[in-house]
Amino acid sequence: MKRIFCILLIAAVSMAAVSCKKEGSFNPKEKIVAVYQQQTSVTGAETTTVEKYKAEDWVWEGKLLKEQISYNEDGTVLSRQMMTYKGGRLVKVADESGDMYTEYTYKSGKLTRIAMVSEGEELCAADVEHDGSNISKMKMSIDIPDSMTAKFAERSLARVIPQQLASLLMPTLTMVQRGNQAEKQSMAISINFTYTDKNLTKMAVVVSGFTVMTVTCTYDDMKNPMQGCFAMLSPSTLSKNNIVETKTGGMISSMEGLPIPGNQKCSYTYTASDFPETMTTTSTITEDDVTTTTTSTTFYEYGD
Repeated sequence: MKRIFCILLIAAVSMAAVSCKKEGSFNPKEKIVAVYQQQTSVTGAETTTVEKYKAEDWVWEGKLLKEQISYNEDGTVLSRQMMTYKGGRLVKVADESGDMYTEYTYKSGKLTRIAMVSEGEELCAADVEHDGSNISKMKMSIDIPDSMTAKFAERSLARVIPQQLASLLMPTLTMVQRGNQAEKQSMAISINFTYTDKNLTKMAVVVSGFTVMTVTCTYDDMKNPMQGCFAMLSPSTLSKNNIVETKTGGMISSMEGLPIPGNQKCSYTYTASDFPETMTTTSTITEDDVTTTTTSTTFYEYGD
């Protein structure tokens, strides 16, 4: 939960929101080839530091992003994502084994559905709606077995919805399951998107007619290297510019027993061509009346 808002480039699928580019294609002017991270967390009088390490490799084949490799702090491989394209458009992202994958369906040049499958079973799916050239709504159905660990379930969700939403929704699903004593965590969720000047400025999560969570974002005016990358789903991938602040609200902030997400601010240094070179984020989270403040710096390396 400490990285709820830290990875605006996080985890797993993404969508384009610009009419001049077909959805599912991703060919930025500056290509990220490696990502490095370092982090400091302060909880009361205790400080935990993670020294700078390589967190990701992005492997390109010509104009196509073919693989993303994530590393642990000690350099061991955490995960691999393999991309499959059709006509230059992303249609599948799979793990190394091929047992877990995300499929993308298009119609008339626009994304219409995302589905996450594990060992032949569909865990979650999202029907995608548009308002003009922008993705305006995702209607999700989630059916996660009780036997699946919370961390694995969160990673699964993060391949279909933004990581910050997946991180916050998992505790909610767990509470629903406990209350219903169900064998599966089943829920229908709608996520509404609002844009300003080609940037995603608000996400609202609606469950049974109630807005349980909102995430609002503000942006700089510089170039965003993640825009249109379906292999990673975040507000950044739906936006022209880079996020400088996120705020969370809605019913989730008052739900008893859930960690309370704080706001996050981001600052950048830029390359000569106006793309981010480093991103430093500061976020807070309060759990059991204990507040943790985390400062993370992400370093981007570009190449051909």
